[in-house]
Amino acid sequence: LDMSSSSITGIFDAEYSNGTSWTISFIDRKLKYDNSGVWTQVPGGGTFTVAGDVDANTFVLILDSGATMCDFLDTFVLVLDAATSTLRVSEPADCSLFDPTQIAQRTAGADKWIAMKVIHGDIWLLGSETSEVWYNAGLSPFPFAPRPGAFLQQGCAAPFSLAQLNSTLVWLSHNEQGGGMVQRADGYAPSRISTHP
Repeated sequence: LDMSSSSITGIFDAEYSNGTSWTISFIDRKLKYDNSGVWTQVPGGGTFTVAGDVDANTFVLILDSGATMCDFLDTFVLVLDAATSTLRVSEPADCSLFDPTQIAQRTAGADKWIAMKVIHGDIWLLGSETSEVWYNAGLSPFPFAPRPGAFLQQGCAAPFSLAQLNSTLVWLSHNEQGGGMVQRADGYAPSRISTHP
């Protein structure tokens, strides 16, 4: 991997060894490194710093397409592809291996998933008008499943508006009546926290 390239895209895994810090510029994908060993997409800017002990020769391209957002749960790397409204899952404890059969397609709502955030063991998958929450159900071969009763009639107006506030999700919402409200998850129900115009 040429670390000076300005057109690197994809999800990368890193192996620690020599204490070097790297700053890498990306054009197509904006990625950052977190301490769980996963590169995740972030809004704005195309530059990030890899903090920690990283040997430039041990970067490995994992996925070079189909990764809108990524997160980590229970040793799995979760990858949302908003274009196809699918959730891909890595092998447990090995984010460099993705079995092409380990994929879930959205079926609970007609709108596509456009955003994802993992908070306290729940995978929040937001569409443009509705949302749902999944969890690790321990199933085989695909371990994740929709959480019963956790289907929301509020979607997401801005995919990168998802944030964790204390121990809950907040986002800029949208539904079939319109959008522009900031919502906070109250359990598995949306609760408006923005003021009325």
